[in-house]
Amino acid sequence: MSKNSALLDIETHSLLTLDDPGVINFLPEAIPGSYRASYVNSPNYLEDFFILSLKPAEYPQWMWSALDRTFFEAAPHIQTEEIRRRSRLAHAKARATGFIIRSINIARMSLYAGTTFQETVYLEKKNEAQKLKDNGYMVGDPLDFPYIVRYADHAKLSIKDATDAILSKARSDTQFLAKTEDFRIRHFDSIKKATTPEEVNALEEDFWRDGYYSGIL
Repeated sequence: MSKNSALLDIETHSLLTLDDPGVINFLPEAIPGSYRASYVNSPNYLEDFFILSLKPAEYPQWMWSALDRTFFEAAPHIQTEEIRRRSRLAHAKARATGFIIRSINIARMSLYAGTTFQETVYLEKKNEAQKLKDNGYMVGDPLDFPYIVRYADHAKLSIKDATDAILSKARSDTQFLAKTEDFRIRHFDSIKKATTPEEVNALEEDFWRDGYYSGIL
């Protein structure tokens, strides 16, 4: 992931944390009084994005100018303990959010076909199968059910067995995705509610435990 998007304090425009756009897009919901700026390395830091060389504790020393898309050093009175506290919390939440996103992506890869438009094909097969089942497994014109007819022929199955097999696989995939979505919502909600980096760190352990026992990770 490219850490080229920023979470910023609304009042001071101080840099709270830096991360991948997918992570930063979520964080304003988890850090009240913050906003996101995407691809802050463009156009002025494409060759040398110096913010990447900073330690997270140094982020609040810099402020963002949206007008000319540059970072400039914050005055000492801007670098308050409250800003530093919010930055530490934002950094912890960014790390946990990225971890959860990557883990769920890996889990969902088990359903990824790898072939262009294959998800569209699967959806069409599912729709055909459901329509055919609703019709009492009566094909009529084979052109109305091209996926089912070809699958049954290649797999040497009856139309009913081919239809039921497709619906069973679709139902299994849907249940798995629903499980991962419930997992994502619950743990993102926990991240939103956390008020200290220590709470966030504990949530990562809960995530691992929950993911392992639920069969997602």
